[in-house]
Amino acid sequence: TTAAYDHSAGTMAKDQWNLALTQKLDGIGSINVVYAPRAGDDGGANDNPADTSQGNSILDVIYKGNFGVDGLTVFAGISDHEKETTTQTAAFKATKYGVGYSFGQFSAGITEQKMDQTDGTEDESTEYGVTFAVNDQLSLGILRADTKLAGTSGEETITGLQAGYSLGPVGVEVYHVTVEEAGSVSTVKDQEKLGLRLTTKF
Repeated sequence: TTAAYDHSAGTMAKDQWNLALTQKLDGIGSINVVYAPRAGDDGGANDNPADTSQGNSILDVIYKGNFGVDGLTVFAGISDHEKETTTQTAAFKATKYGVGYSFGQFSAGITEQKMDQTDGTEDESTEYGVTFAVNDQLSLGILRADTKLAGTSGEETITGLQAGYSLGPVGVEVYHVTVEEAGSVSTVKDQEKLGLRLTTKF
């Protein structure tokens, strides 16, 4: 669908050659700090010190926890990409934060993502979701994702419905998704997707 929603918020430091530190915060969650000296360096160029094809450093700082509240999940993260060349007008930065809460048979959550581009513009995406556990076997869910890319003519909206059923070692999922203005382009026709997925455990 060339959906804007699939547009990655940068290159994660954990996918590069990196140094990482995880600090558990007693009762409230944990903080992860990941530093990659060069974006695009997965260790494959170690035998060639003259290789300068990789980008500059990435620093990711991520918190996840519940602040001691049962059923609550809080996430906040920032990814800071060092300015790579003199032609870029700004360093790259992405932020993502969200909150979710489970109560009884219901769970709900919202996530906000912003990505500052090197030309000073900003992409933004907001996700909402609600699920309902009918019983131990059947669960239903609805989601929505609104995405706006800088310099585009529209705002992409993805709406999805999903049902999942557990047969013990086998799971069945059925979903229907509607994509409006895919790629955040107003002239793109609406698209519909219907899917079936089977999962199993060993």
